[in-house]
Amino acid sequence: MATVGRTLIILSILAVLLAPNVDALRRLRDHDRDVFRPPCKAGIVRGPSSSQDAYLVPYPNTTEAKFVAVLSVGDSAANGYKLIGIPDGLGAYNDDDEDGSTFFVLMNHEDTPPEGKVHAHGAKGAFVSKWAIKKSSLEVVHGEDLIQHVWAWDRSTKQYLDPASHPPVVMQRFCSATLPAQSALFNRESGKGTRDLVFLNGEENGNVGRAYAHVVTGPMKGHTFELPHFAQAGFENLIPNPNLHKLDEDDAADKTVVMATDDNGHNRVFVYVGDKKRSGTPVEKAGLVGGKLYVIYLENIGDEIRDGGNLVAGDKIAFTATLLGDRSGPDGAGPALAASSLPVVNPNPSADPKNTKFDRPEDGNWHPEDPNVFYFHCTATFNAVGRHTRLWQLKFEDPTLRTSVKGVATVLINGPAGADVTGPKMLDNMGINQKGEAILQEDVGKQEHLSRVWKYNLKSQELKVIGQHNPAFFSPPTPVKTIDEESSGVIPMDDIMGKGWWMLDVQAHKPLGDDLVEDGQLLALYTGKCKGRD
Repeated sequence: MATVGRTLIILSILAVLLAPNVDALRRLRDHDRDVFRPPCKAGIVRGPSSSQDAYLVPYPNTTEAKFVAVLSVGDSAANGYKLIGIPDGLGAYNDDDEDGSTFFVLMNHEDTPPEGKVHAHGAKGAFVSKWAIKKSSLEVVHGEDLIQHVWAWDRSTKQYLDPASHPPVVMQRFCSATLPAQSALFNRESGKGTRDLVFLNGEENGNVGRAYAHVVTGPMKGHTFELPHFAQAGFENLIPNPNLHKLDEDDAADKTVVMATDDNGHNRVFVYVGDKKRSGTPVEKAGLVGGKLYVIYLENIGDEIRDGGNLVAGDKIAFTATLLGDRSGPDGAGPALAASSLPVVNPNPSADPKNTKFDRPEDGNWHPEDPNVFYFHCTATFNAVGRHTRLWQLKFEDPTLRTSVKGVATVLINGPAGADVTGPKMLDNMGINQKGEAILQEDVGKQEHLSRVWKYNLKSQELKVIGQHNPAFFSPPTPVKTIDEESSGVIPMDDIMGKGWWMLDVQAHKPLGDDLVEDGQLLALYTGKCKGRD
């Protein structure tokens, strides 16, 4: 009896101890039921807020892609805020509401003034929209402008201009974007950096585009800051390194390392290195102001088209990050920048600074675990002999560039030249999840070929096509919408919606006029395993 009594007491204690965990498991199970589940079969679904079917569909014979139309240009969120063109780079984060039933999506709009309407920051042109979306149904319940105030930079005085006393800033053509993990801009060990979420993008505006940081949370949310130390360029994206804390050096994460790709045609890949701080504005604390700029130089390849046309997948080339220094003054823009051998039109850059002109560098991502490895696309062109769209890997010896400015570049994917479409053509945007799965997006631009979506495994190097634009809308010779279509902005959503989820959008370059600008759509993509429901 004593043994039975002791057993009952132990079981009672365990019941008390485990009760909270049982409740937690129940909440997780209930939460899982509340996440939107696509059909098991490859296909498309129209979400409750979209007036249009999905602009992307699974590629014939694939079983790995389910596309959900979330919101189409001209549709409104439940609060009346309307989606307008031109959708591009995305970011997403969980709402901090108690039940975790919604998440937020940030969306770049690649508009050029005088397109569109006047936005919350007081000007037409490029802007960032913010959307609240239900996880259970993908209903869009709220939308608004993210940017409220823009802090421009005076290169002559090296000071910010207070938006309260200066005219509204007109911005142009926001392309790809990055909403980095907190670890990219905050060092938990030292306390340096910012805990606020910061959304990064830039203007793809010839050689005069500006880099920007948009504060998403915290006391200065809604404030946008120009980032002068990136100089001016035709920015495709700014991509901070989220894994510096994994390096052996104790203070490595006090650095902020950002890759910047210049898509002003035949152009460069840059590296920015700054220092995190404990005080200042969110962008100052994040180390996005006050740093130094470097440019990538592949050994003996000053020009990828001229010197690298014969490269194939697997080829490796040593590279150096060439120091350009502080470019926050007049030498970071205009004629002074052009005089430093960095203009796109310069066919023969001088030996100093050494730099490589890539064949249209586009979007990029850091490896999900390895702080030394960065990936980026070069788009090239559709049917020119000797020019290949490529997925490049840069492996740094030291990504903070303190102990070494060297590394090795590798061609991972070498698309077919000419009119051959058996492999990727004109790769543009990309997203990489924690499993090392990459979604790669084509932008073939005004071709009868339907732009496709590819899936690539970083470890196995398996490459397969999983999606294409919907033939019902984009097939020649007389498409319902246009033959000038591209998908863009793909980001992993594993931490928000579960494994296998992505968000992305489509730019259907059909002018709509008025405030709508151009056609387009926000979508969700599921590449995960069947959840047992069809």
